[in-house]
Amino acid sequence: MSNPGVNRVVGVYPPEAEHRLEAAGGRSSGNERGMGVDRASEVDFSWIQPEKARSIVERFHAEAVAAFANELYIASVALSGGVLEGILAFALLDQQAKAEQKYREKYPKRASEGSSPADWYLPELIDVAYSLGLVGDSARSGAWAVKDFRNLIHPGKLLEKSPQRWRALAKGALAAIEDISPSLAGRMQEHGSS
Repeated sequence: MSNPGVNRVVGVYPPEAEHRLEAAGGRSSGNERGMGVDRASEVDFSWIQPEKARSIVERFHAEAVAAFANELYIASVALSGGVLEGILAFALLDQQAKAEQKYREKYPKRASEGSSPADWYLPELIDVAYSLGLVGDSARSGAWAVKDFRNLIHPGKLLEKSPQRWRALAKGALAAIEDISPSLAGRMQEHGSS
């Protein structure tokens, strides 16, 4: 029986994308660590509560994987950044009082009454989650990489830099989500969260 919280991306790959998945080491090749699309399409988000929050993250993730399969790599990077923001924000909302206290300590100029993790920027979410021990060094590095990849999307920044390898960036962003979500779930359980 399938776990309803595991985001298995089914039916988002159009027929013409199947050959791309196979060529990239995805679904049909049987190569578990090949491209990563298959494994990335089965990330377990069941730890995210409430269900509405989980469904938002699952939808963004499904679209990030589908974008990758359709060679829409910039979209995949952007959506992966949204997934990362979602999983970190929902994890911090689970420990909102502690998260807000840590946020006020780290960001006294930005902290205001009524500010919640749902309103914070991605770097702030990463820092607070790390400070609370919800992500370790490896997950923190992966999260910063996704943030940096997503920041490359700004057209002005593209003019100043050499051409980006968007496929590799999208692949890395999806792999980071694949690693960060279970790590975050396990650490939340250790900290007595949902």
